[in-house]
Amino acid sequence: MIYFDQAAAVRPAAAVLDFYRETAERAFFNQEAAHAFAYRLRRELQDAGERLALALTGRKMHVFWGCSGTDGLHAAGYLWRQRNGAVQLSDLIHPAVGAAFAGCGRSGKNLLTVFPHVESETGAVSGLPEDLPEGGFSLCDAIQSAGKLAVLPDADFIVISGNKLGGMGGGALLYKEESCGRILAQYRGEHFQSRPEPAQCLTLAYAAKLAAENLQKNEAAVRQISGFLREKLAGMPLPGGKRVLATLPEEKASPYILHLLLPGIQTGVLVRMLGEMGVACSAGSACAAETTEPSRILCAMGHKKDAFSGLRLSFGPENTLAEAGEFINIFQQAVREY
Repeated sequence: MIYFDQAAAVRPAAAVLDFYRETAERAFFNQEAAHAFAYRLRRELQDAGERLALALTGRKMHVFWGCSGTDGLHAAGYLWRQRNGAVQLSDLIHPAVGAAFAGCGRSGKNLLTVFPHVESETGAVSGLPEDLPEGGFSLCDAIQSAGKLAVLPDADFIVISGNKLGGMGGGALLYKEESCGRILAQYRGEHFQSRPEPAQCLTLAYAAKLAAENLQKNEAAVRQISGFLREKLAGMPLPGGKRVLATLPEEKASPYILHLLLPGIQTGVLVRMLGEMGVACSAGSACAAETTEPSRILCAMGHKKDAFSGLRLSFGPENTLAEAGEFINIFQQAVREY
C-alpha cells in the first residue's frame, strides 16, 4: 500500500507503539481516584503536558487533555460560551471548528479569532491574523501543523490531535491563562465521555517529543516527495484536453500536503479507483469523504467550477521517493481508465 493520506491519520512509528504498550500496562489507573497510584499518575500527566507544550511551541502553556482534537475544540467552545464571548471564524476553518463554537456570538466583547495554521484540505499555511482587535484573543487550529512546522503562531489557545501527530489517539487544548483551568474542569465534569485514557495522553507527549526532535529531517524528507510529485503531476494531461493544476504555489502550502485540481474528473470516484490499485489518498478532508456537496474550501478559494475535482496527497516521514514514482504510474493508469 502507498499511504498518501497522512493528513487524515498518521501511521504511528514503531517506537510510539512500543511506548504506548509499556505505558498502557502500567498507567491503567483512573487518574481521578484517591489512592497514591492515581496521584502519581496525575503528576505524571501534568509533567507530560508541560513537555508537550514546550516541544510543540517552545514556551510554557497549560494543557487540557482530551480524547481528540475535536474534543479540545469543544472544550474551547464551552469555555468561550461560559465567558459570554464572541468568535470570529476564518473562512478556511474545518467544519468541526464551526460546530464547536455553535452558540457563540459573532461580535462583542471577549472576541476570539479562530484560524487554521494549516488548512486541512489544501494545506494552505496562514499565521496569526494581522487584524486582531485590541484586547482580543486567538485560537490556532494546529491539528495539521503541530510537530510538522517549526513555529506555531503565538496564540492564546492551540488545539492539537494525537492521530495527526503519530500518537495513539488523544488530543489537547493548550492555553495561556491559568484561570481557564477552572472552567475546563467544569467542562470535564459535565462531559464524562471526554475523559481520555492516561496512556493516550502520555503517548501523545512522547510522539510530540519525537516529532520535535526530528522536525527538520522529517520536513526535508516530505518536502522532497511533495516537490517531486508537484513537478511530475502539475500540467499532466487529462481527458478533454485539460491538465492537472496545483491548487497552491509551493511557498504557500505545507510540504506535508499537496493539493491538486483535476478539471473534468470527479475525484471522489478517482480516489476509490486508486484505493483498488493500492493507493490511499483523499478527495478532501476525511470527515467530508462521503458528502455530495462541493468542497466548501475550494468554493471559498474561488474554485467553485472545480469544487468536485480536488485531490489531496498527504505525506509522512516514512514515505519514500520510490513510492512517489510508483504513484505517478498508478495515477496515470487510473486517469486513463476513468
